[in-house]
Amino acid sequence: MPDTPFKDTLVFNDTLDANSSSDHSQSGDASPETSLHDIQDASRREFLKTLATTGAALACTATLSAVLAACGGGSNPTNSTTPPPATGEQERFAASSVPALATVGGGALRTFANRNNGNPVLIVRVAAGNGSDVFRAMTALCTHAGCTVDTPGTNAWTCLCHGSRFSIQASNFGAVVNGPASRPLQTFPTTFDGTNIIITF
Repeated sequence: MPDTPFKDTLVFNDTLDANSSSDHSQSGDASPETSLHDIQDASRREFLKTLATTGAALACTATLSAVLAACGGGSNPTNSTTPPPATGEQERFAASSVPALATVGGGALRTFANRNNGNPVLIVRVAAGNGSDVFRAMTALCTHAGCTVDTPGTNAWTCLCHGSRFSIQASNFGAVVNGPASRPLQTFPTTFDGTNIIITF
């Protein structure tokens, strides 16, 4: 309730004669000052109640946003599980630059600019030696909800968002081992020239 009308009332009552003031005192009516204070207190309580309600609503909204973000967590710049179309373009890098790829079963995540929609690529050594097929590569974008498959295991990597696991074995590379994902990860043709790993997107 605005303050200005009550200030005007106080000014008006200041001009009343003594008899009028005496009448108020004898009748036991609340003084204008008391009424103003009561109204201000009530307004203050209403304001604080509104402030508390608004704060609670904002806190709930922030919590819900955090939960939704966690549910769809991981890195997914495009927010899509649809595989990008093949372009035939290649990326190459020295196998020796990634220590994890020195042993069979070792894997590493790498991101290549303008490749795989900006999502990480999982490269795994699937066999010993220097043959052309000792390395394999696939997207690390989970086909269930678009999170990143980023947790290594003995025969599979896991997406921690919902627990889907995907094979890293040569015989069924990228296949779903455990759901809820129902589609395999997209794989990319990969070769090794004895020094460099070449991935074709």
